[in-house]
Amino acid sequence: EIRPPSNGVGATDAVRPNLATYTAVIDAIANSHSSDAGPRAERILQRIKYLYEQQHTSPSSFSISSTDIEIKPTKIVYNGVINAWCKTINHAQSAVQAERILNEML
Repeated sequence: EIRPPSNGVGATDAVRPNLATYTAVIDAIANSHSSDAGPRAERILQRIKYLYEQQHTSPSSFSISSTDIEIKPTKIVYNGVINAWCKTINHAQSAVQAERILNEML
């Protein structure tokens, strides 16, 4: 049986990923060399972009606590997604997709 910790932290306390978490997952996906690494990493990039947009277009409905860091797409995130596309096996358009992400950065 799993019980909540005794330090008062319960199920209502949200544990959310930060930019470092998203970046680590993108890196892990890239290093998996799987046939869907590029699309999976790009979905995470899209999530980061969505969160960033929400933070700036609807600040009243998206609150950032003092312990949260603003989540935004960075060069490191984009580089990770490009790396994932480059390491995607059996995908005829990997290089084209990597270049598309590069152009999106510019």
